[in-house]
Amino acid sequence: MIDDEQDVYELIKAMNKHLPMLAYATPPLVKAVRREGAKIEVNDAVEIDSVMYLGDEGGIGCAIGEWGGKTVVVTSLTHLRIDRDHPLAERIQTYQWRRSQQLGGPISHSSRKARANLAVQLQRKRKARR
Repeated sequence: MIDDEQDVYELIKAMNKHLPMLAYATPPLVKAVRREGAKIEVNDAVEIDSVMYLGDEGGIGCAIGEWGGKTVVVTSLTHLRIDRDHPLAERIQTYQWRRSQQLGGPISHSSRKARANLAVQLQRKRKARR
C-alpha cells in the first residue's frame, strides 16, 4: 500500500476548503501536457479546480486549468508545486514526498535543498511523536 487512505482523505477534505487553489507547473507536468499539444511552461500558474482520490495506484488527482481559465487536464498532486505560503503547503509537500519515496520517483520540489529540508522536517516530526 502506497498511501494511508485516512491521511489522503483528510488532505483532500482540507484542500477542498481552499479551492480554487493556485499551483505551479513542474517539469513532469509540462512534459505530459505538451504531448497533448497544450502550451505550458515550467512554473506557469495553474488553478486546481477540484481534487479526487484516484486510488492507491493514482494517488491524489487534481483537475487543473490555466489560472482563471478552463480545465485542461487531471494530474497527480505530485506534479504540482504549491506556494510555500499556502496554509496547506507543508501537508501537501509531506504527501508529495512520502508518495514519491514509496514510488521511487522524483518529487516536484525544485531543488535538492528543498527535498533535504523536507526530509529533515519529517525526521523531526517523527522524533517529536516518540
